[in-house]
Amino acid sequence: MRVSAKISSRTKYHDRLRRSESSEHVALTTMGMVGFRASGAVDRSSRRAVGSISCAIMMMMTPKLKVTIDVASVQPEDAMNVLRRISDVRLSDVALTENVAIERQSRYDPTTFVLHLPPDIGTEEADFLNRAGRAPDGRTLRALRFLYQHRREGRDIFLTNDMTLGTEGSEQRRRLADAARTRIMTLAEFEGFYVTGRA
Repeated sequence: MRVSAKISSRTKYHDRLRRSESSEHVALTTMGMVGFRASGAVDRSSRRAVGSISCAIMMMMTPKLKVTIDVASVQPEDAMNVLRRISDVRLSDVALTENVAIERQSRYDPTTFVLHLPPDIGTEEADFLNRAGRAPDGRTLRALRFLYQHRREGRDIFLTNDMTLGTEGSEQRRRLADAARTRIMTLAEFEGFYVTGRA
């Protein structure tokens, strides 16, 4: 029984080793580096190159972001200057909460359109506003209505500098983001997380 147990564990070990070797072979084939692998000459820089290609592939496979800009609190041109830096690889389109002209248009700008509010508040929107703890002032109500429309269209990030929607890490913002099933970020937070990687 001991002998068969040893043989069984050894067989499992070799199976795992073969699977590992096979995975590495596929990764290196993608890089055109099978010859290096056969000669045992895969150095650190080659492995880094494989890692870089893998990251690039993952970026391409990641769904692109749909961003909404709250024009009442974020300067559209400032936001577009930031968004343009990731527009090729990470951005799908940009919704504006007002029909404003973007000065200094660039060919690198993402597609933009206006997110419209319906004239009346329906039952579902009223439920959302109640869950969000609607404040009585008109400015906050307007921002929350746009947040609801943003949610209805399945958008990813609501870009706002309106602190009445909560500050980073606050319970209020977490509650609103959960209710809207989205991320709420200031322009500075977005830039730090998606552009410069400071977050």
